[in-house]
Amino acid sequence: MSGERPEKYETLERRLSELEYPEGCQVHFDFQVLDLFQQMAAWDPLAKRMRDEFFRLWDELGRRPTRIEMYTGTDLPFREFLKEGWLRFLHSVDALTEEENGWLETSAEAFLRETEKIAFTKAYKLPTLRAL
Repeated sequence: MSGERPEKYETLERRLSELEYPEGCQVHFDFQVLDLFQQMAAWDPLAKRMRDEFFRLWDELGRRPTRIEMYTGTDLPFREFLKEGWLRFLHSVDALTEEENGWLETSAEAFLRETEKIAFTKAYKLPTLRAL
């Protein structure tokens, strides 16, 4: 929810030790409880968590979240949302517009899927795609 990508930290302990607290503030973490929270999250089916996070953001924003909002607004690895493609994820949560629904199983879906997998190592690719 913080918009930070938790996977960039090697361990939870390191992440917590890097936080800054006000002078005189003492913070004690029960790592057994934190481990329990991580275990509980692991038992929660990922597809359900993804769906829940999507609709939580939808409620917060008052509209369907964009890909970037899902990336910055959840602590779930964004690659999970893209395994089958963003369009397929939206289809799995019944969030496609009528027009977008018509793109399924077409060259439009294949094109979108391909652009999701492209490594943008050349600067010219971005303006080209924006022009489309």
